[in-house]
Amino acid sequence: MEVDVGGIELDRFVVDTLREPFIHLLRNAVDHGLEPPDERVRAGKPRAGRIAITAGLKGSMVGLEISDDGRGLDPQAIGASAVRRAW
Repeated sequence: MEVDVGGIELDRFVVDTLREPFIHLLRNAVDHGLEPPDERVRAGKPRAGRIAITAGLKGSMVGLEISDDGRGLDPQAIGASAVRRAW
């Protein structure tokens, strides 16, 4: 895992407020983004996946990005899940 916070410091309130959404995004990257090791090898990727966390100032706001080198998003599966949950 790579973490780059760009040398910024965050107020404790901001950190506490972002904790749950941050953990949710990180879990999604691990659970849904990264393929199992054997599948990664078959796809020509390194056995271990990579998750990068980057934070930085964007004007007066803090930007937080979590990315992975997994299979990517499946728009059809996301759409189907949204339809199932709406009904």
